[in-house]
Amino acid sequence: MQNGVLDAHATGSRFRCKSTSQQGSRHTSQSSSSKSEPTACLSLHTTQRGRPLGDSSLRGCLMTHSRSNPFFRGYQNFLLTRELMITPDVAGEVYEPCYRSLISHQESLQDWQLIGKECVYNDTHAAAINGPSSPETEALTNQGFIHTVVYSLHGENNGTSQQICDLGSAEVAQVLINQLSFETGFYSRVFEVTSAHLPDEEWDELQHLVEHADTTQLMFECFALPDSDAVGFKLIGTPWTDKHLNAILGFDLSTLQARQAEEGFPEEFIRVLTLAGQADVRVRSSTPTAAD
Repeated sequence: MQNGVLDAHATGSRFRCKSTSQQGSRHTSQSSSSKSEPTACLSLHTTQRGRPLGDSSLRGCLMTHSRSNPFFRGYQNFLLTRELMITPDVAGEVYEPCYRSLISHQESLQDWQLIGKECVYNDTHAAAINGPSSPETEALTNQGFIHTVVYSLHGENNGTSQQICDLGSAEVAQVLINQLSFETGFYSRVFEVTSAHLPDEEWDELQHLVEHADTTQLMFECFALPDSDAVGFKLIGTPWTDKHLNAILGFDLSTLQARQAEEGFPEEFIRVLTLAGQADVRVRSSTPTAAD
């Protein structure tokens, strides 16, 4: 670890490690069995955090995949943060643990130098009392105890950042990142889609448009595969998000869809092509023989 940044890499994947001093806390509702705390140290249950304390396996990982867009391939843009698991130091009381990032001045400390130590903390950061002090510690007014250090793995799924699980070390987290990643950073950017979602007349119209439509300004190119009765589309300028399209074209997705409709492409075709574009798919083919 150098300057508080975890020294870990995933070849070919878009994985990055972030300095924990920049990572805020995650707050959730407190369980009914816990007393209200004198601080903002709120309850984070096992099912929310990803695994029970001390278990570095993948049990309890939050593998929840949105199916609103079938072209999305699962987790991308992995982010690993190092956090302290803390309970408040209040005599005679038991509280749910909270999770805080180390202050930047102590990020170079090893896990063994932190576990089992007393600490001070606030809503976002913590510092071991026996560690190096700095002006940052003046804002840490709550007393606590460090039970362990966790490595929290996050990933983007369907455009939303989600916590996947907590792990016991950066090395174990790296193994999981390698398992979830692919050498090119993508599972696939080519999809074969059945043409069954189009009525027969729209399928015939689409095949005609592939041969004759001018798609220069529509952000895709068409090609025919006559031997398999299929048509293909090479998408351009993906992902098709408002932000990205405004940056490269100066207009949003709804404008692009309107232009595609003006050229005569069916509404259902535009809908499915848009889903592919939003998921950063580059090539999409439609054929009657593809599986549903």
